[in-house]
Amino acid sequence: MDVIQRVSETSTTTRTEFDGDQAFKASSSGKFSETEDGPTLIVHPVQRLSNSKLFILGTGQVFLWGLTSASILETAFALPVIGEEFHLTPGEVQWIAASMMLTWGCFQLIAGRLCDIFGRKRGYMIGCLGLMVTNIISTFMPNLASLNVFRALAGIASAIVLPASAGIIGSLYPAGRLRTLAFAAITCGGAAGAAGGELIAGILIEWTKWTWRPCFLLIGLLTIYPLVIGYLLIPLDPPLTADKAVDWLGAFAIGSSIFLLLLTFTLSQTQNRGWKTPYLPALLVVSGLLFVAFAWRQRQLSKSARLLSNKKPPPLIPLSLITTKNRNLLIIYIASASTWAMTDSFFVFVSYLYFDVLDLSPFQAGLKLSVTFFSGTFAALVVALTITHISPRVVMTLGCLISVASPVIFAVRGLDWAYWKGDLWALLVIAYGTDATIAAGSTIISQTASPEDQSVASALFQTSCRLGFALGLAISTLVQTSVEKSALSSYSNPTDDQRNHALVEGLRAAQWCNAGYIALAAVLVGFGMKGWQRLDHHEYANEGEDASEK
Repeated sequence: MDVIQRVSETSTTTRTEFDGDQAFKASSSGKFSETEDGPTLIVHPVQRLSNSKLFILGTGQVFLWGLTSASILETAFALPVIGEEFHLTPGEVQWIAASMMLTWGCFQLIAGRLCDIFGRKRGYMIGCLGLMVTNIISTFMPNLASLNVFRALAGIASAIVLPASAGIIGSLYPAGRLRTLAFAAITCGGAAGAAGGELIAGILIEWTKWTWRPCFLLIGLLTIYPLVIGYLLIPLDPPLTADKAVDWLGAFAIGSSIFLLLLTFTLSQTQNRGWKTPYLPALLVVSGLLFVAFAWRQRQLSKSARLLSNKKPPPLIPLSLITTKNRNLLIIYIASASTWAMTDSFFVFVSYLYFDVLDLSPFQAGLKLSVTFFSGTFAALVVALTITHISPRVVMTLGCLISVASPVIFAVRGLDWAYWKGDLWALLVIAYGTDATIAAGSTIISQTASPEDQSVASALFQTSCRLGFALGLAISTLVQTSVEKSALSSYSNPTDDQRNHALVEGLRAAQWCNAGYIALAAVLVGFGMKGWQRLDHHEYANEGEDASEK
């Protein structure tokens, strides 16, 4: 029988026959119906946009990805001030940032699949509206409990809107140079937003009487731009039908597994006893069991999908995205996790150095870190201009190797070093590994995934980055505290200078650990991936089409 046909620029509905291997796609790509000729899938066409509309839509996506990055960094910068206003302990104030990251990581995979099934524009609009409303309301929260609730809701909104955005890029932008540039552009937006968020947060906290509150208000108001652009330009989703099937059991299993895993890492940093807290191993075990249950169910659903009489929902994650036959994808997931483990942990420990050791104000720290706005943007442009001419394997390997210098410099810097002697150079090269991995990885995954799996494929990629950050920060923090305690143990009654010296030694050890993460990513990509073809090579360009035929 014929396989599912790819719908080109047409305004008519396509009816195609398919066998059991394609049956599971019916619920996400169109409407399934029985006819005299056999099972038929009515596939809704994809409306193509002009290049000018794609450019305007792209600016909205760049803005959106920048705002989500800025939201994370602004929150981290505001934590000391929020803790002082609400009279919180260091462990309590960490929950403001952790609540957002927990829900973000927990719901991302589920949201990606729901966007593929029920419509990416619907997911995009819901996510943008949620991001706008939750940030604006966060501005006026009077206590920790209410602020935590709305930061958690902001995490859910981010988990919905980013996979929807990536899926929209993967489905509306033609495969090849244009799609590659689009993914490189949102990477640039994320880098610029992260650096800009640090500087803006420093200015608002330092120079306004409302300190941290305008940070959330500004994010909420700026979200109006991508919301309006998306409403006007993103084509309407197909009408909802009653035959949409979702693997809710699998969604519960993987969502709970990720939530418990991230919760364990969070508690290890917020509880006084750290990893010695008695219930943390139990949480890890339950998380592992839920993940095993999820993997088993996905395998069973994939087998059932090959039967014409199948009435079960499709797998939450297509096996084509995680099979060992697609070794490059598995390498990209692990390498991106390692890259983000380094990048985010790097900034956490740099903040500790600037605030706790060098005693800088939020504005002074933000000003020092603001160079990453320009260096991150420049790195993203370099990646965008080279990634269609050079093998992504080479780009990612070189990017990671360049970024190794950043944590190494902070691991060896002296406290009396001038800014231009060490910090400046570290911050100038920090973004190359992240930008190369995200831009190349997003493009390869988008071109490998079938058209109806674009959002869940992006969600899987983004989830690997979130898990990498959580695991990397937990390990680096464990290294940092162990070295710090070891240094303090040599003093019977340590003075303030000796405590400060022990803290510096711990921070240096953590940066060496971060250097190991990014070096691991370079080794994995350089020696683990196969092939040296460019992204516009026919092997990559046709992988998405091949995926829909298998």
